[in-house]
Amino acid sequence: MKGDTKAYMAFAFGSIVASAILRTLGQANMANFIGLWPPTILALGLMNKIDKLEQGRTAREVRAAA
Repeated sequence: MKGDTKAYMAFAFGSIVASAILRTLGQANMANFIGLWPPTILALGLMNKIDKLEQGRTAREVRAAA
């Protein structure tokens, strides 16, 4: 895994852990709020990865055309 991918995975996992901790401390509303973050974080990571792949493909096409 690349550095960016690891960071997105770490943030998603961290928010899951934080949500579980808040739930055990009795703060259900905050736990639910933070528990909704992982899908968004992972979607942003996927979007970042797709964008980097597209940039690499575009750079190869520009070099091939030159």
